[in-house]
Amino acid sequence: MGVEPPPTRDIQYRYRFGTAEFDEVRVELRVDGECVEIQRRPLEVLAVLLRHAGEVVTREELREAVWDKRITVDNVIDTALTKLRHVLGERNAELIQTQPRVGFRLLGPVEKVAVGRRFPGELVLSEGQAIAHREHFQLVRLLGCSPHDQVWLARHVKTQERRVYKLSAGGEGLDALKREVTLARVLRESLGEREDLVRILDWNFKEPPFFLESEYAGENFVDWAAAHLGSTPLSERLALLAQVADTVAAAHGVGVLHKDLKPANLLISSGPGGTRVRVTDFGSGRLLEPDRLAALGITQFGATLTQGVTADSDAATPLYVAPERYKGETATTRSDVFALGVMLYQLVVGDLRKPLAPGWERDVSDEILRRDIAAATDGDPAARLGSAAELADRLRRVDERRSELARQRALQRQLNADHEALRHARARRPWVIATIVTLCAGMIGMLGLFASVTSARRSLARQYAVAHVLNTFLTDDFIAVANPDQAGRADVTVVEATRAAASKIDTVFRQVGPDVRGRLHAAMQWSFFGLDDFPAALAQGREALTAYRAASALDPQRIAEARILQALTLAKLSRLDEASAQLARAAAAMKAMPRVSPTVNAQYWWARASVESYRLALPQALADYQHAWILAKAASGLPLQVRDQIGFSYADTLRLSGHFGTAERQASALLASERAQLGSDSPETCYTAALLASILGFRGETNRAIPMVTQAVACLTQSLGPTNARTIAAYQVMGNLQFQGRRYADAAVTYAKVANLFAGVVGPQALKTISARENTGVARQYAGQFDAAQDSLQKALALARTALGWTHPTTEDLRYHLADCLLDLRRTVGVDALMDGLSVRVLNEGEIESDWIARLAYQRGRLAFYAGHMQVAVQLLQGVAKQIAAQDPNGPISVSAIQSLIRTAQAVEAAKRTTPE
Repeated sequence: MGVEPPPTRDIQYRYRFGTAEFDEVRVELRVDGECVEIQRRPLEVLAVLLRHAGEVVTREELREAVWDKRITVDNVIDTALTKLRHVLGERNAELIQTQPRVGFRLLGPVEKVAVGRRFPGELVLSEGQAIAHREHFQLVRLLGCSPHDQVWLARHVKTQERRVYKLSAGGEGLDALKREVTLARVLRESLGEREDLVRILDWNFKEPPFFLESEYAGENFVDWAAAHLGSTPLSERLALLAQVADTVAAAHGVGVLHKDLKPANLLISSGPGGTRVRVTDFGSGRLLEPDRLAALGITQFGATLTQGVTADSDAATPLYVAPERYKGETATTRSDVFALGVMLYQLVVGDLRKPLAPGWERDVSDEILRRDIAAATDGDPAARLGSAAELADRLRRVDERRSELARQRALQRQLNADHEALRHARARRPWVIATIVTLCAGMIGMLGLFASVTSARRSLARQYAVAHVLNTFLTDDFIAVANPDQAGRADVTVVEATRAAASKIDTVFRQVGPDVRGRLHAAMQWSFFGLDDFPAALAQGREALTAYRAASALDPQRIAEARILQALTLAKLSRLDEASAQLARAAAAMKAMPRVSPTVNAQYWWARASVESYRLALPQALADYQHAWILAKAASGLPLQVRDQIGFSYADTLRLSGHFGTAERQASALLASERAQLGSDSPETCYTAALLASILGFRGETNRAIPMVTQAVACLTQSLGPTNARTIAAYQVMGNLQFQGRRYADAAVTYAKVANLFAGVVGPQALKTISARENTGVARQYAGQFDAAQDSLQKALALARTALGWTHPTTEDLRYHLADCLLDLRRTVGVDALMDGLSVRVLNEGEIESDWIARLAYQRGRLAFYAGHMQVAVQLLQGVAKQIAAQDPNGPISVSAIQSLIRTAQAVEAAKRTTPE
């Protein structure tokens, strides 16, 4: 039997089978009289089965008839049938019979009634022809066509008013018309009447030829470009695309994707307000929030309509299709951004036919526009520009960003000069050069050097005066203090040099205004943060905020940046409620900004993720770190050191979340970048090396990791001192690697040192201190030092209960490990209280494990065993053994140890039964 593709047939039927009814004209399925919602492909499968009721239709025949022999994902036919059977209901679904290894057959009586005739795939229309049901309008000119529809310009025979008609014979073309009308209504109800969207005036979906009627909104952009693009200045081209991006952003804001953005779907016209571009043809679009239809009171046109506006359409123009859609992924707002990026490239090179092919960068000489095109068309949607609004903002600030890039390069030249001035100090203090240059770069990056004084409000003389004072401050009050030749001592630390310079800001800059002093304090805030001197960073942040408030005009961006860094610093000190409060105030300042820059946005999400991370909400922290890292990579104004710190935090959270492969790639790339930019002996480089060593340890590569962390500890101790937070963290990594290498006694010693150091830096009740004491206890337990382990864990638990609460993830983890240690000592008193209420969900937040259920059941089994309840112990332990054998035989619980306990318990229980009372 050969199954014909549906488009070749003329007569269309309404089928009845069981309690279901399928209408080919309307492409509508009803079950028990109710219209049901289902995607188009399953309906096309149903149509084929109905045409050949009682016959077996092979899989190949279905693939040819429904998918036109195109390669599809695995199980696509089975997926379509599953969806179909689901909406048909149990009794009707039984009528579709699967023939193993052959195909499918629809059983039972099927009634069919002819209800219409299929029009040819291409409508036969011509100029001068009157439009059916619109006899006063005559076709004037064909504007465009596709396999499913034709678009015509029409004119009223009396008034000469122009309209545009999109006509279709039915099938997929009708679906597209319905989708377009529905999305147009969503846009109008949500956004109001807008000049940048084409208004749809009327439609006919009752009988073929089907059509929608819209206003005439201008010339097709492709035709306009052929005549005018070459003579249009680049700035005007960018302004036109910014209009389009604004419109797309507005549509995205109400949950509407376009999915077929291209020049042919843009209309351009000129008027008193200037040139206006309108976006048209949402026929391939998608509604992200299907509930919006009901909320807006928009009537549905039937089952296919609902699926049409919420499911993906295959229709799109390949040149503008984002790569992820070729992989079968669902279209998102970033898919539309990709199409906008391709159009940006075409407008820049002046050729709307040119594809974005490898090597396209050679066609674009402007570095700023190269960055924008690359960001908008990144092959990874997660790394692509996050929104059409962001692209529009970039395009409107191209000139400003070019100037900023020139300033940054001037800063880099100044930085290189400072680097040369310090070159002779390298031999005596090899770390000074890298650290001071890092601080200078951070300071200059945060100040933007002349950015605060080069606005139109300031005179040229004013610019030079501030530049002179700044240069003197950097060379005489900052760099000179750290230079052993000028300071007269060889043991000057970077922290001392920074503190000495910070103390002179208000004196040196007393004549230049509070705005400049505020930015210098903010720069020092960043410097102290980078040196892990968090109290000093907080103090400088307060000074910065005080200066900003004293300025003649409040700058919400600078205030937001200072508060964001205050939040980051407070999180480092485990003052999480204060950190959250600072973030809330930063968010309020950001709302007062006319436009939130990507730089500020990246820092805000970094701080937000940091607070979540310290609260041990790792899944949310990981998502927000990833978002911050994406923003940081795209933020051209973000200093390298800040970007790298965000990248470091992201990699570290990947490690904590168990994504070790991704974490290793992230940390390795970051380490290579820092070695190239800062040198191998800089504190930043050494700290990232410690992170990479930690990740390698979790991947089982301790032989490679231990030498790496040993070198990092030595480097950080020499450059920052043994009590610096980064040095302590590197020691902690060393302890972890010793533990992973089963050197438990060595690990216990290292962890105890880490706990004491943290207690001196952040206090005995800080989360870091408590966690280090817990690690000490667990390492002592594994080393067989059970009494010492019990003492460590009990002290840590007492601190955690007071500082964190009884149900905090760290506290629950401590409760579990103390119970485990007590049972190792065969002590049952207090174990039940420790275990009571432990939550798998909470435990997973602090220590990601796949077997927490089994681990908790194992401890309860041991408790029953040592308490003498042998039958209970056997039941619990047998269940644990079965679960572990099936899921994690190489996990932390030994199956053989469990079996040994079971055998002992069974023997004791048997002895009880045979022993006389």
